[in-house]
Amino acid sequence: MNVTIYQIDPALDEDNLIFQNWNGFLQKGCIRPPAECYRSVYNGEMDADTTPDDVFEKFNTAIPKDYAGRSLSVSDVIELQKAYGKSSFFFCDTFAFQELAFEKSSALAARVSDIPEVQRIADVVTAEYAAYKYEMCRKSGTEVYAKAYEIHLVEEI
Repeated sequence: MNVTIYQIDPALDEDNLIFQNWNGFLQKGCIRPPAECYRSVYNGEMDADTTPDDVFEKFNTAIPKDYAGRSLSVSDVIELQKAYGKSSFFFCDTFAFQELAFEKSSALAARVSDIPEVQRIADVVTAEYAAYKYEMCRKSGTEVYAKAYEIHLVEEI
């Protein structure tokens, strides 16, 4: 079964919904979680009989290395997709999960920089590019100072 976890992006949370339980959402006039405030932080496969409680336990006790979000908490939404196009959405409430409607097409995709493996590859590519740029500049008589991800070219005196 495919599992997707959505969490409120604090930068988009104009109504201070993050970590609010379902009653808090209702008190603020939300009859469903506003997907446009959410970001997908995980998408992966789990066992076919996975429940929202199983997802909650896994992402709070045995967090996978490729997980880019914080520990699962109140206001998060879990999508369980049993077959293509057949999804159920569960709101993480204070003591249980509420099955509800969620417009996942309005939620933001995970930022590439939030995925640890992608970030590691980007770091390697950046380092290799810095080394290449250094060698090219050295051959042309220019010194290069590479610090973190910035490359400063200083003309040779």
